[in-house]
Amino acid sequence: MADTLVVYYSKTGSNGFLAKKIANDLNADLAQINPRFNNQIIQILFSQVNFTLGIKDLDFDVSDYDKIVLVGPIWTGQLINPLRTFLNKYDKEINKLHFVTCCGS
Repeated sequence: MADTLVVYYSKTGSNGFLAKKIANDLNADLAQINPRFNNQIIQILFSQVNFTLGIKDLDFDVSDYDKIVLVGPIWTGQLINPLRTFLNKYDKEINKLHFVTCCGS
């Protein structure tokens, strides 16, 4: 098992592409965050009011990894809801966290 898990959320594919490159370069495991509600307008709205909508469980045990690399977008200056939900859900299990995002379209 790898010592690093790359976890990502990507709506348009840019952050997914970035996460896959990082996972490949680090020889890390890769997990996608799948929100319960994947509507962009709802995600933006609930990101603004700091309310979590929930995500599906990952196929990996986060506590098994030394490092977590979280990859995902920042929308309207806020950490997008699926990323915040991941952090809230797995906060106590994360040993070391790195955050990566890409800007632009």
